[in-house]
Amino acid sequence: LAKVSSSFASINAGDSILLKCGDTFYGSIVVGKSGTSGNPIVISSYSTGARPIITGEQVVGGWTHMGGDVWRGNLVGDSTLCLFTINGVITPFARNTQSWLKYTAISASSVSIPHTGSWVDSTIVIKPNEWRQERCIVLTDVANVITFRSWYNKNNGTIAGLEPTKTNYGLFLMNNLSYLRAQNDLYYDYPNQFLYMYSVGIPTNVSTTGVDTLINIGSRQYITVKGLEFKYAGLNGIYAVQTQGLDIDGNKFTYMGGQAFGCYRLYNSILHNNYIDKALQMGHYIRSVSSPYSNISIINDTIKNVGLWYGMGLYNEDGDNCGMAVSALTDLYVAGCVIDSVGDAGMKFGGNDVLIEKNVISNFTLKSADRSAIYTFSDIDGTSTTYNRVIRNNFFFNGWGDMLGTPQESSASPTIRSIGGYLDGRNEGDSLYGNTIWNIPGGAFSCNIDDNVYVANNLIVMTDSNSRYQKAMGIRIQQLRNYPITDFNFSGNIVFASLSTQKQLQYTAASQSAASIIANFKAIGTINNNFYNLSTIANYQTEAGTPYGLGNYNHSQYTAQFGFGITDTLMPNYPLKQCLFLKNPTNAVVVENFTGTYEDVHGTQYTSSITLQPYTSALLFPSTAPPTPPTVYPKLRIKI
Repeated sequence: LAKVSSSFASINAGDSILLKCGDTFYGSIVVGKSGTSGNPIVISSYSTGARPIITGEQVVGGWTHMGGDVWRGNLVGDSTLCLFTINGVITPFARNTQSWLKYTAISASSVSIPHTGSWVDSTIVIKPNEWRQERCIVLTDVANVITFRSWYNKNNGTIAGLEPTKTNYGLFLMNNLSYLRAQNDLYYDYPNQFLYMYSVGIPTNVSTTGVDTLINIGSRQYITVKGLEFKYAGLNGIYAVQTQGLDIDGNKFTYMGGQAFGCYRLYNSILHNNYIDKALQMGHYIRSVSSPYSNISIINDTIKNVGLWYGMGLYNEDGDNCGMAVSALTDLYVAGCVIDSVGDAGMKFGGNDVLIEKNVISNFTLKSADRSAIYTFSDIDGTSTTYNRVIRNNFFFNGWGDMLGTPQESSASPTIRSIGGYLDGRNEGDSLYGNTIWNIPGGAFSCNIDDNVYVANNLIVMTDSNSRYQKAMGIRIQQLRNYPITDFNFSGNIVFASLSTQKQLQYTAASQSAASIIANFKAIGTINNNFYNLSTIANYQTEAGTPYGLGNYNHSQYTAQFGFGITDTLMPNYPLKQCLFLKNPTNAVVVENFTGTYEDVHGTQYTSSITLQPYTSALLFPSTAPPTPPTVYPKLRIKI
């Protein structure tokens, strides 16, 4: 590959660099200097068989017995290195304790916590709030107050330090020789490039990476990378900066220390048909929020097992631990992607004129909370009022919401803010419709200061199979500061609740008077024509936070108080296990077969089968009540 990198001066527009199928190539390709010379270029494969592999894998060897069950191996690495596998399993650095230590005060660069001994030069992992964690190096330690800096800033559209911070959250220490106590515990001495490992017997099958980036496109334009496999990158599988015309197609990425694809300021580009598995930080990272960085498409990519290791793969980028963090000034399109098992949000996105459709996102917020399957944030003080973002026909399910390291860690009834779709900050002109959402602790949608927002025809099922879902809700609408919400439309939604503690709707308005809350809520827009159950349960809520708490309403009380829900429809109130909840998260028409006759919320009956169009779902109820089982009396036993 070094030969390829050194030859770019002689590569002409239209040339291809082809790697033989079935072969493995160690090292990296550096595409070369910026400019238009040599564009477009294709990097792909020839012959038949498995994808060619570009790898940075470095098998750790030269093991020296250090006494007891501790061994030291030699490797070539740097301060950014976090990726280690043992028998193919990603293994994080050893920790001082598996529990989180609670600090008492924190700022962007210091934290107060009672402890013994000096932590200077130690590595700490801090959770400053529900949705972030940061790996840091301790600089000073005086009177239980430590100061720190980030372990590593990638400087690729970085975000601020630990703001906002909250007290009584947690931290732990990691990557120290004294923490090696159990089989496969690791300590990386990066100044001396040694790996220490606790192992009964000489370690085997231990790998890391000796290459940060496997293909570095730089600012070259119109590059196609197609049909390759990337393994063991320290930071990126493919990296670019301030470029356009990229086509990343049909590649496979595994064991990424950072992300599969990363680019700061990308436009007029497409990523499609790629497969990503096991990335410490993110699947894709694209940050393009200013002119002219527009027109980005991500289609039919699969992203799995990302950001699942505490304290690993954190480079202080906007989207650490997400499946993908992507943005464009305008025209971002994400469709047909499958995202499964991620530490934070499945998809974090930004920009204007966005379309997100037909994606399937599951098992998200496994290492954070107050995040969602899809998440967007626009600055509350921003001036834009026409974001025009459409989120439609997606499937969001099995959110988690990690409470470790938070004040609610030991609560029997925590408020778990893991959401399906989260429009955070200030968002206008957005639409969320036709989505199917279930098994998420925080519920379906959370909308903050969202004028002219349209939430319609979504199917929301809140289950009772796990206590995590006891506080789920159909939608949470939040008014912050002095921004009354107007032209909000919530209609045609099916919100099926299973527990009396679950909410159809919640409206919050911090720092407002009781009279203002009622007046602002009544003027919010249209909330009608929805489908609800549990009619006698007080599952409509308005609140203002301390000192106001305006209480809960059942449906008739809510209608009488606020004038909403007059044309709502009461659904049959069967337990969910007696209903049919059918989904088709594919691009094909599916016929679902069943026994008996069922009906939907409109009263349309289906006998034996129902046809589901692509990316649609249905909630069906028995057409007639199931028979009441006969009363069984105990046998009378008479002793003579």
